[in-house]
Amino acid sequence: MCRNYVANYHIPSLKIIVIIKGFCVALELCYECVYLSQNPMKHLFPQAFLLAFSVVSGLLLSSCQPEVVVVYEQTKPLPQQGWHIDSLLSYSFEIQDTSATYGLDYLMENTSAYPYYNLYVTYYLSYNPTAAVLDTQLQNITFMHPKTGEPYGQKQWFRDVYRQDMQALDELRFPAAGQYTLRLKQYMRQDLVPELKMFGIRLYKQPTH
Repeated sequence: MCRNYVANYHIPSLKIIVIIKGFCVALELCYECVYLSQNPMKHLFPQAFLLAFSVVSGLLLSSCQPEVVVVYEQTKPLPQQGWHIDSLLSYSFEIQDTSATYGLDYLMENTSAYPYYNLYVTYYLSYNPTAAVLDTQLQNITFMHPKTGEPYGQKQWFRDVYRQDMQALDELRFPAAGQYTLRLKQYMRQDLVPELKMFGIRLYKQPTH
Protein backbone atom coordinates (compact mmCIF):
# COMPACT_ATOMS: atom_id res chain seq x y z
CA MET A 1 0.00 0.00 0.00
CA CYS A 2 1.26 3.46 -0.90
CA ARG A 3 0.11 6.57 0.94
CA ASN A 4 0.08 9.97 -0.76
CA TYR A 5 1.22 13.19 0.87
CA VAL A 6 1.36 16.79 -0.29
CA ALA A 7 3.80 19.31 1.13
CA ASN A 8 2.43 21.55 3.86
CA TYR A 9 3.90 23.89 6.43
CA HIS A 10 3.59 24.23 10.17
CA ILE A 11 3.33 27.77 11.50
CA PRO A 12 4.61 27.96 15.10
CA SER A 13 2.50 29.83 17.62
CA LEU A 14 3.63 33.36 18.37
CA LYS A 15 5.66 34.04 21.50
CA ILE A 16 4.37 36.27 24.24
CA ILE A 17 6.99 38.93 23.51
CA VAL A 18 5.60 39.31 19.99
CA ILE A 19 2.13 39.80 21.41
CA ILE A 20 3.39 42.49 23.78
CA LYS A 21 5.17 44.31 20.96
CA GLY A 22 2.09 44.11 18.77
CA PHE A 23 -0.05 45.48 21.59
CA CYS A 24 2.37 48.38 22.06
CA VAL A 25 2.21 49.17 18.36
CA ALA A 26 -1.58 49.14 18.52
CA LEU A 27 -1.57 51.51 21.50
CA GLU A 28 0.81 53.82 19.70
CA LEU A 29 -1.48 53.88 16.68
CA CYS A 30 -4.44 54.76 18.86
CA TYR A 31 -2.48 57.54 20.56
CA GLU A 32 -1.46 59.00 17.23
CA CYS A 33 -5.04 58.81 16.03
CA VAL A 34 -6.25 60.76 19.07
CA TYR A 35 -3.60 63.37 18.37
CA LEU A 36 -4.47 63.49 14.71
CA SER A 37 -8.13 63.89 15.53
CA GLN A 38 -7.29 67.48 16.58
CA ASN A 39 -6.14 68.37 13.08
CA PRO A 40 -7.52 68.12 9.52
CA MET A 41 -6.44 64.45 9.25
CA LYS A 42 -8.92 63.30 11.88
CA HIS A 43 -10.75 61.25 9.24
CA LEU A 44 -7.94 58.68 9.61
CA PHE A 45 -9.01 57.76 13.14
CA PRO A 46 -11.62 55.05 12.29
CA GLN A 47 -9.31 53.27 9.84
CA ALA A 48 -6.35 53.33 12.20
CA PHE A 49 -8.46 52.14 15.11
CA LEU A 50 -9.69 49.19 13.06
CA LEU A 51 -6.10 48.40 12.05
CA ALA A 52 -4.95 48.44 15.67
CA PHE A 53 -7.87 46.25 16.74
CA SER A 54 -7.10 43.76 13.94
CA VAL A 55 -3.42 43.56 14.91
CA VAL A 56 -4.17 42.85 18.57
CA SER A 57 -6.97 40.37 17.77
CA GLY A 58 -4.81 38.48 15.29
CA LEU A 59 -1.93 38.19 17.71
CA LEU A 60 -4.14 37.01 20.54
CA LEU A 61 -5.86 34.42 18.36
CA SER A 62 -2.52 33.13 17.10
CA SER A 63 -1.19 32.85 20.63
CA CYS A 64 -4.07 30.54 21.52
CA GLN A 65 -2.69 27.83 19.25
CA PRO A 66 -1.28 24.95 21.34
CA GLU A 67 2.48 24.64 21.48
CA VAL A 68 4.06 21.77 19.56
CA VAL A 69 6.66 19.90 21.60
CA VAL A 70 9.45 18.71 19.31
CA VAL A 71 10.96 15.45 20.57
CA TYR A 72 13.56 14.97 17.85
CA GLU A 73 14.74 16.80 14.75
CA GLN A 74 17.67 16.05 12.49
CA THR A 75 18.59 16.68 8.86
CA LYS A 76 21.27 14.99 6.78
CA PRO A 77 22.95 16.30 3.62
CA LEU A 78 22.68 14.11 0.54
CA PRO A 79 25.60 13.40 -1.82
CA GLN A 80 26.08 15.81 -4.68
CA GLN A 81 25.54 13.09 -7.26
CA GLY A 82 22.16 12.17 -5.76
CA TRP A 83 20.39 9.83 -3.36
CA HIS A 84 21.40 6.27 -4.20
CA ILE A 85 18.78 3.56 -4.08
CA ASP A 86 20.95 1.43 -1.76
CA SER A 87 21.60 4.27 0.66
CA LEU A 88 19.33 4.28 3.71
CA LEU A 89 19.03 7.39 5.86
CA SER A 90 18.88 6.48 9.56
CA TYR A 91 17.46 8.52 12.45
CA SER A 92 17.47 7.27 16.06
CA PHE A 93 15.45 8.88 18.83
CA GLU A 94 14.31 8.24 22.40
CA ILE A 95 10.67 7.88 23.42
CA GLN A 96 9.73 8.38 27.06
CA ASP A 97 6.03 9.23 27.00
CA THR A 98 4.07 6.31 25.57
CA SER A 99 0.69 7.86 26.41
CA ALA A 100 1.13 10.67 23.87
CA THR A 101 0.38 10.63 20.17
CA TYR A 102 3.08 11.86 17.82
CA GLY A 103 3.36 13.41 14.41
CA LEU A 104 6.27 13.01 12.02
CA ASP A 105 7.37 15.47 9.33
CA TYR A 106 9.83 15.03 6.50
CA LEU A 107 12.20 17.95 6.00
CA MET A 108 13.71 18.22 2.56
CA GLU A 109 15.61 20.57 0.28
CA ASN A 110 15.61 20.27 -3.52
CA THR A 111 16.62 22.46 -6.44
CA SER A 112 14.33 23.68 -9.22
CA ALA A 113 16.09 21.20 -11.52
CA TYR A 114 14.58 18.23 -9.69
CA PRO A 115 13.20 16.17 -12.61
CA TYR A 116 9.96 14.95 -11.00
CA TYR A 117 7.04 16.40 -9.09
CA ASN A 118 7.08 13.72 -6.39
CA LEU A 119 9.28 11.32 -4.47
CA TYR A 120 8.59 7.74 -3.45
CA VAL A 121 10.16 6.70 -0.16
CA THR A 122 9.84 3.63 2.02
CA TYR A 123 10.25 3.97 5.77
CA TYR A 124 11.15 1.27 8.29
CA LEU A 125 10.36 1.97 11.95
CA SER A 126 12.11 -0.34 14.38
CA TYR A 127 12.36 -0.71 18.17
CA ASN A 128 16.06 -0.86 18.98
CA PRO A 129 16.04 -3.14 22.08
CA THR A 130 14.46 -5.96 20.06
CA ALA A 131 15.47 -4.85 16.54
CA ALA A 132 11.90 -5.62 15.51
CA VAL A 133 10.48 -3.67 12.57
CA LEU A 134 7.20 -2.27 13.87
CA ASP A 135 6.00 -0.62 10.70
CA THR A 136 7.02 -0.12 7.08
CA GLN A 137 5.25 1.62 4.24
CA LEU A 138 5.77 3.04 0.78
CA GLN A 139 4.85 6.73 0.57
CA ASN A 140 4.29 9.02 -2.38
CA ILE A 141 5.26 12.60 -1.49
CA THR A 142 4.14 15.36 -3.82
CA PHE A 143 6.14 18.58 -3.45
CA MET A 144 5.80 20.16 -6.89
CA HIS A 145 2.76 21.06 -8.93
CA PRO A 146 2.10 18.09 -11.25
CA LYS A 147 1.31 20.32 -14.27
CA THR A 148 3.43 23.44 -13.86
CA GLY A 149 6.34 21.93 -11.94
CA GLU A 150 6.29 24.86 -9.53
CA PRO A 151 7.78 23.88 -6.15
CA TYR A 152 5.46 24.04 -3.15
CA GLY A 153 8.38 24.81 -0.83
CA GLN A 154 9.95 28.03 0.34
CA LYS A 155 12.85 29.32 -1.72
CA GLN A 156 16.05 29.83 0.24
CA TRP A 157 17.85 33.17 0.06
CA PHE A 158 20.35 33.50 -2.80
CA ARG A 159 20.17 29.78 -3.61
CA ASP A 160 18.27 27.72 -6.12
CA VAL A 161 17.02 25.55 -3.27
CA TYR A 162 13.50 25.01 -1.96
CA ARG A 163 12.72 23.88 1.58
CA GLN A 164 9.85 21.42 2.03
CA ASP A 165 8.18 20.51 5.35
CA MET A 166 5.82 17.60 4.75
CA GLN A 167 3.64 15.71 7.18
CA ALA A 168 4.51 12.04 6.86
CA LEU A 169 2.80 10.31 9.80
CA ASP A 170 -0.08 11.34 12.00
CA GLU A 171 -1.38 10.03 15.34
CA LEU A 172 1.67 7.84 15.76
CA ARG A 173 1.91 5.79 18.98
CA PHE A 174 4.85 3.92 20.45
CA PRO A 175 4.18 0.69 22.39
CA ALA A 176 7.10 0.99 24.82
CA ALA A 177 9.63 3.49 26.09
CA GLY A 178 13.14 3.29 24.69
CA GLN A 179 15.10 4.01 21.56
CA TYR A 180 13.62 3.76 18.09
CA THR A 181 15.14 4.08 14.63
CA LEU A 182 13.48 5.30 11.46
CA ARG A 183 15.21 4.32 8.20
CA LEU A 184 14.31 5.87 4.86
CA LYS A 185 14.98 4.58 1.37
CA GLN A 186 14.19 6.27 -1.93
CA TYR A 187 12.02 4.12 -4.15
CA MET A 188 12.06 5.91 -7.49
CA ARG A 189 13.21 2.79 -9.37
CA GLN A 190 16.46 4.37 -10.49
CA ASP A 191 19.91 4.16 -8.96
CA LEU A 192 20.32 7.88 -8.30
CA VAL A 193 17.73 10.59 -7.64
CA PRO A 194 19.41 13.92 -8.43
CA GLU A 195 18.90 17.48 -7.19
CA LEU A 196 18.01 16.56 -3.61
CA LYS A 197 20.22 18.43 -1.17
CA MET A 198 18.99 17.38 2.25
CA PHE A 199 16.52 15.07 3.96
CA GLY A 200 15.52 14.93 7.60
CA ILE A 201 12.72 14.24 10.06
CA ARG A 202 10.94 16.09 12.85
CA LEU A 203 9.12 14.10 15.53
CA TYR A 204 6.77 16.00 17.81
CA LYS A 205 4.03 15.43 20.35
CA GLN A 206 0.63 16.28 19.00
CA PRO A 207 -1.43 18.68 21.14
CA THR A 208 -4.31 17.19 23.07
CA HIS A 209 -7.72 18.73 22.43
